[in-house]
Amino acid sequence: MTERTKVFTADIAERAVCVTWPDNDRGGATPPPDGWQDRAWAQEPTLHEIDEGSVSGCSILRWREDPRPDPELIEASLALVTGRPQAAPPAAAPPADRPLPPLLIGAQVEAYALVVRRQTCDDLAGELRNDGQVLAADLVDENRDFTEISRSLAAIPAAPKTEHGAHCRPFDCRCGCDRAQNCLDCHRCVCWRGKCCAQVATDYARARARKTALRALLDAVGPVMLTELRETVAEAEEAALRDTIARRVRLLTPADGPRYTHAVFAAYDSKLGMGHADYRLHDVELHEDENKHEDEDKHEDKHEDEGGPATVDLDDDVLSAALGTLAGLLRPDEGADLAVDLTD
Repeated sequence: MTERTKVFTADIAERAVCVTWPDNDRGGATPPPDGWQDRAWAQEPTLHEIDEGSVSGCSILRWREDPRPDPELIEASLALVTGRPQAAPPAAAPPADRPLPPLLIGAQVEAYALVVRRQTCDDLAGELRNDGQVLAADLVDENRDFTEISRSLAAIPAAPKTEHGAHCRPFDCRCGCDRAQNCLDCHRCVCWRGKCCAQVATDYARARARKTALRALLDAVGPVMLTELRETVAEAEEAALRDTIARRVRLLTPADGPRYTHAVFAAYDSKLGMGHADYRLHDVELHEDENKHEDEDKHEDKHEDEGGPATVDLDDDVLSAALGTLAGLLRPDEGADLAVDLTD
């Protein structure tokens, strides 16, 4: 008995693998473990037929339409008959024309992931369009653009936020700033340093960096989404300006006074050739809560005149700037009123 006959051996001819059982040369071959055929049918869809018998002392596995070469078929057949795990194929080396991904550290990981995601979305959208699924391809493009915008906006440098005290002015600070830190050139205090001559270059560089980052981000967005972004940004800007105006009005009115629910600013022609009216800081109507008397005695005679809204002048530089920006956004006609909700 040779060493070859002590183990399962296999030969192949015309896509049929003959697996010889051990000890076949002595007339008492050792058969494979029970149940191997059921496992073979379950694991290999290209296995066409199995023949075996104790007289012949071998198992014949016939394969059909299997792309694997003969050595791999022999290895797979031996693994099925003997019941041992099939050896994993060696890992293929990366093609020479495809470089390995670079070593990324920190924020570079997310930036590289965005690039890979864009390429994947572009490929998927192209396949969908070739398949005639234009709507699905457009949805993929919109999801790609929205994800890039939401992630990239976090990397854009933010503008500093300042909140001035009531009636605070560039040359009449009400925020308690250290006057020793006033600008030596224009004498503005720290809280108005954004309008200081010494801060112009820094603010310009910061604004330029924000615009450059935004432009690079928006250049890859389609016209439809750009239109949606423009409309959404206008709505967000109006909401932010209204919130600023409401905070300033609450700050400028007495805290222990009536609880005002909304303020009404009248628009007048500013005669400055701006193409729209401007909102007045004078004769601002402050309306109280209409439900403030709900808890009073319902049987009390309420036919007496309770008076109209309070009319005040709110001379404040911060409020004036916010109203001017909102007027440039809304472009109101003369006589149009602006109602601002003052409730938190």
